[in-house]
Amino acid sequence: MAIPSRRSSIRKRFTHHAWSDFQGINNPPVSSKFSPPLICLLVAISYYGGVRIGIIALTPPQQATSIFWPPNAILLAAFLLTPRKIWWIIVAAVLPAHLLAEIQSGLPIVTVLGWFVGNAGEALLGAFCITHFVKRRPLFESVQGVVAFLVFGAFGAPFITSFLDAAVVAGTLNKTYWLSWTLRLFSNVLAELILVPMIVIVFSNELSVLRRITLARVLEFVSLLAGIVAISVLIFGNVYTSHIPALIYAPIPLLLLTTVRFGLLGFSASMLTLTYILIKNAFDGRGLLSGSFHESVLSWQILLCIIAVPLILLAALLTERRRTEESLRNTSGKLIYAQEQERQRIARDLHDDISQQLALAQVEIIELRNEAYSTLVPRLSAIEDRLSEISTAVHELSHGLHPSQVIHLGLVAAIKNLVRDVNKKELLEIEMVEEDIPDSVPPQTGLALFRVTQEALHNIAKHSQAATGIVELRCSGHDLLLRISDDGVGFYPTQVSGVGLGLESMRERIRSLNGTFMITSAPMHGVTIEAWVPLDRKPLQNFGAA
Repeated sequence: MAIPSRRSSIRKRFTHHAWSDFQGINNPPVSSKFSPPLICLLVAISYYGGVRIGIIALTPPQQATSIFWPPNAILLAAFLLTPRKIWWIIVAAVLPAHLLAEIQSGLPIVTVLGWFVGNAGEALLGAFCITHFVKRRPLFESVQGVVAFLVFGAFGAPFITSFLDAAVVAGTLNKTYWLSWTLRLFSNVLAELILVPMIVIVFSNELSVLRRITLARVLEFVSLLAGIVAISVLIFGNVYTSHIPALIYAPIPLLLLTTVRFGLLGFSASMLTLTYILIKNAFDGRGLLSGSFHESVLSWQILLCIIAVPLILLAALLTERRRTEESLRNTSGKLIYAQEQERQRIARDLHDDISQQLALAQVEIIELRNEAYSTLVPRLSAIEDRLSEISTAVHELSHGLHPSQVIHLGLVAAIKNLVRDVNKKELLEIEMVEEDIPDSVPPQTGLALFRVTQEALHNIAKHSQAATGIVELRCSGHDLLLRISDDGVGFYPTQVSGVGLGLESMRERIRSLNGTFMITSAPMHGVTIEAWVPLDRKPLQNFGAA
């Protein structure tokens, strides 16, 4: 009984270590909602579907090589989404799906097995090299990761394994070796360039992509795809295309725009649409370039690969830049938060310590004045008045450092009090207008808008030479608008960056909330400051961005 128990313990321990690492160390994580057996089943089903689509819809009649071969891309993406120690399980799960899909086409078993070795070997080689050079970072969110994918996954591995695939085709089906090698190479390269980024991004981000979808983004995405379809059908479905070669580049502007607006997901969807239209028209004898059918198809494959590579790099560069901007914005927000915390501490010390000591000193002066000689009373009264002024100044400084009224009274009441104090002290006529402001505003949002108002009113009082101004606070949809304007001397817009740290501080506070900050001014036409802040304070991300 000891041996079975030990074997059971070893089996449980191995299973725990293998599947607990299923999220991946070097790779983007697979959704934790899927169990490992379900993942293997989904990969096998997807692989089977990819083989059948490749054979039925993407392989020319009487030919052995598909123009676009999805199975290898599906397998590579599956490896990139899982740790290395379970790759062999996925290969074992895919083998029956491969045999079932290929044997239905009446191919010899030797050919079928040879192709499986090539398909699995290509995906394994590409995934091993990619995960070796790209560690602990999302693959398609950096230029380094995309370059590794292009070098090893999209081009390197297919280049090597296509020799085996071509040898199998030439040896078992009596096809030309180098023509088979070339067509096989670019059919695999094209499929991996288009499909792998889409699969990896969708499954590594789980449902986060769907959460960022809005109706406006969907309409924009559909419009761009419709434009690509219309242009592609018009140009590549025309028998006269070969007479105007420059027209083959007509879809590129829309491909570029889709990539910029929607990242790698937009790139994959648009390139897949264009590729399908090209293949369909090629099978019907339309949209072919000069030369034989194989030469024309090969030219299209190479052209699509040449278009795809810079678009993938562009999407990675934009994603990397957006991540950097988000990191800087988060850092700025943390610095502002730390500044407010330090201000709160200093304000508390001023209020609880220094103000109390001043009050005690004032009480002692009053008692001393009552007991002093008449000649000392005026001097003690003057000292009492001076202490009272200092106490008032410290109290005002404490409230200015940390406006607790924003938290206790609310944003609208706090700004109204601020406007009233400025009107009283600076002899200005600042009007306050508020409309549809919700009762509860997030503390960070309220504090940021209060600080912007505070700094803007300070600038009006000290620099603008204005007589009147207006502070508007409105709610529009899910955004808060703060607009502050005056009738002062203004300045040139080119001077905005050089007027001091106040405006930069306001801009950073609004940016830390994912808001929009804008300054409009002209000499002798005053200054208008507008700040739009989302109430939910969620990051503003593009649907489909990597």
